[in-house]
Amino acid sequence: MPYLIKVRFIAILLLLFLLESLGIGCLRMAGIDGVCSRCLMAAEADLTDSPQKRSINLNPVLEQKIGIDAPDGTEKSLIEYLHRTLFGCPYYSFILVLVVVLLFVTVALLVIIRNKNIERDRLANENEIFFKTLVDDAPVFIVKALPDGTITNFNPAFARFLSVNEGVEFNLRDHLEKNNYEKFILLFNTMTTTNPVATIEISDSSADGDQCDLRWVLRGVFDDNGLVCYCLGIGEDISGIRRAYRALETNENKFRTVADFTYDWESWLSPEGEILYISPSCERISGYTIEDFQANPDLFSLRVIPADRNIYDRYMRSPEEFHHMQYRFKRKDQSFVWIEHISRPVRSRKNIPLGVRVSRRDITARKKAEDALRDNEEILRTTMQSISEGVITLNLKREVINMNSAAESLVGLHLSEAIGKTVQGVLQLCKNYSDKQFLEVGTIIKKLVTTKGVTSDSLNSYILKSVDGNKVFDISMTCSYLQNSYGETVGLVLVLSDITHKNALESQLRHTQKMEAIGQLAGGIAHDFNNMVSGIIGAAELIQMKNDEDSASYRHAETIIRVGENAAKMTKQLLTFARKDNINAVAVEANGVINDAIEMLSRSISRDIVLTTDYCSEKCNVIADKSQLENVVINLVLNARDAMPEGGKITVTTRRIKIDSAFCAKVKETLADGEYVRIDVTDNGIGIEKGILEKVFDPFFTTKDVDKGTGLGLSVTYGIIRSFSGAIIVESTVGEGTTFSVFIPCCEQEAVKENITFKSVSFNNVTVLLVDDEGSVLSTSSQILASHGFNVLKASDGAEAVEIFRDHHEDIDVVVMDVIMPVLDGQKAFYKMKKIDPGLKVILSSGYTKENNLQELYDAGVLSFLRKPYRQQELLNILSQVLGQE
Repeated sequence: MPYLIKVRFIAILLLLFLLESLGIGCLRMAGIDGVCSRCLMAAEADLTDSPQKRSINLNPVLEQKIGIDAPDGTEKSLIEYLHRTLFGCPYYSFILVLVVVLLFVTVALLVIIRNKNIERDRLANENEIFFKTLVDDAPVFIVKALPDGTITNFNPAFARFLSVNEGVEFNLRDHLEKNNYEKFILLFNTMTTTNPVATIEISDSSADGDQCDLRWVLRGVFDDNGLVCYCLGIGEDISGIRRAYRALETNENKFRTVADFTYDWESWLSPEGEILYISPSCERISGYTIEDFQANPDLFSLRVIPADRNIYDRYMRSPEEFHHMQYRFKRKDQSFVWIEHISRPVRSRKNIPLGVRVSRRDITARKKAEDALRDNEEILRTTMQSISEGVITLNLKREVINMNSAAESLVGLHLSEAIGKTVQGVLQLCKNYSDKQFLEVGTIIKKLVTTKGVTSDSLNSYILKSVDGNKVFDISMTCSYLQNSYGETVGLVLVLSDITHKNALESQLRHTQKMEAIGQLAGGIAHDFNNMVSGIIGAAELIQMKNDEDSASYRHAETIIRVGENAAKMTKQLLTFARKDNINAVAVEANGVINDAIEMLSRSISRDIVLTTDYCSEKCNVIADKSQLENVVINLVLNARDAMPEGGKITVTTRRIKIDSAFCAKVKETLADGEYVRIDVTDNGIGIEKGILEKVFDPFFTTKDVDKGTGLGLSVTYGIIRSFSGAIIVESTVGEGTTFSVFIPCCEQEAVKENITFKSVSFNNVTVLLVDDEGSVLSTSSQILASHGFNVLKASDGAEAVEIFRDHHEDIDVVVMDVIMPVLDGQKAFYKMKKIDPGLKVILSSGYTKENNLQELYDAGVLSFLRKPYRQQELLNILSQVLGQE
């Protein structure tokens, strides 16, 4: 019995649970809910066999409905009731209950099926709406295509793209280019069940005519035989993506091009320090390739030279910070370069670290330029301090901002004292030495400077007086604008040139030019003048030869000869002064020459004048003409004698000294550095006034009486000394005396000793060819030679002489020929005669000839030279010497 109760309980419980879970409310409508609850309670009581729990009260309504009569109100259990009703009562009650249960189950199943259908339809409708909305509103193209290219279904996006009507089939060949259509058909044929998905990209035109790039993803649908029935395709307009990719690629190419071709060494490091990019410039700067740095990321830090490692370590310690530094890097070839390093961390817009950008620049050239600039600045500063010109820099307010030491010396102020002062307070300019009114410097600057910054009127000279008034200079001043690198005027530069010495040199130059002009004049008249004097002297000597010494004619002839010699002597002095006369410069011992001159002078010096000498103990050899050096000493001693009319003392001193440029600048003479013999002639006479001192060497200038001097003595002395490459200066103080100092370069050659001997010869039967264009000379000389036994042939020019020599050269013993002649001069005639007879003996004669020409003739074979005017004895002596030579 308990077993059956349990079975029935479980069945009822399952039935009730099923009905309740399906949400059926019919049990509650029939009032069976109370029965169920009571049945549950009874079943529980049966299971527990508890009398208290077995008693249940049926609902009166239920009792009435099911026909249970319990008038006595006795409580009966549901189990008893069911037992009696189902198993102990008639079967119709059981069948009735079973039908009711089946009815309830059928109704429940129908309700369940209907709800299922309703839910399915709802879900299907929602899915259809979802997918239709998704397809219709999708921005991509969705199509269904047959293998021949016919499009049976497509979404509005594709319809708008091709401008076709929705729901109308069309073929792709009508809308695609032939090659694109063929690509689609080929794609259909290559689809298989194992590879049903294919992708294709084509370029097509939209309905608007725009060229678009399309990407299609197609999936094939196959029949049982594995053939493609149709395919579903999703297309996308990737033109924007392509443009974005192309723009990105273009920008990347631009970046890479800029980075690859940049002059700097660019690097990009990841946040972890990995090298992401290195520009090719690294190889030019370091010598290492990109691969070298990628293979060894620590290569760069290892090549920083140790002396600069501490600088580079600042970057290594904190690469995420900004750094700007300079250090040296050792290249692969072991040379080093200067690197300018700039590194900066890179972050995204969300401040996420993306890495570090490093830019390295080779600044070796800049460093060298900076060093060179510093060197140039130092050189410029040193140069500014070393040049002789004074340089003053002014700002736009005309205030002094800088000046060199030469300017300090000129203006009499130190730079520290002059800075900030106006130019007017520094430069005190006048027009002459005695002027006490200073010029306006600002006005002078405006006059000197043009708008282009180029100086003008730079030859203007001024008198500059130092601020302390102790110094006075002759200066020339130039001025120019001082401009910066932008061409803006920022100041002025004044350049002051001390031309005091220059003015003195110009004065000397003018004096020298004046002397040269006189020399040119003397040279021009010397030849003709001496020819005429030669004729005069020769005629006078003929008169003497024909008269007794006691006769008046002889004495008159003597007077003519003396006057002629004086005239010739004056011409010789002019030529000597102008250095136009020939000199026989050889090595001579100065002390000996001076001593010979002093001995000759001792007879002409009065006894109230004491003449003393003080010779140098060293050897004093010089290159000079002995007779002219004697003439220098004689002229200076006689000039000193004339300066002491009441008597006094004359001292001649010689010394060997060394001269340098500083000494030359002091004495204002142009001499080469080296050793010189200095000859001083000092007197304690009346002295020379300062105004006269500058004129003492001028020709024909004299302060003596008319009958006591010609004014050529000192001028001739000046000319002789200059011909010896020397100099002469004079120092004098009125009332105290005068000193003339002569400087002649020393030489180490031994003095030349004259020791020439000739054989005595007879003039009888000696034939002389006498050539001269001056008739008086030709006449008188031929008569003199004939009177001494010579056979004389005469010619009046060089051409005639050559013809005579050609005809009689075997008989001619010697030729005496003038140098300067018309038609053919003596030099050319000599060369022609030399060709006829190389052994001829020639004596040249002239009143004036240049030394270089005479030396050339000596080298060619001329034996001697006879200067006009000459006495007959001089002519005979030279002939004797030439004819007596072997």
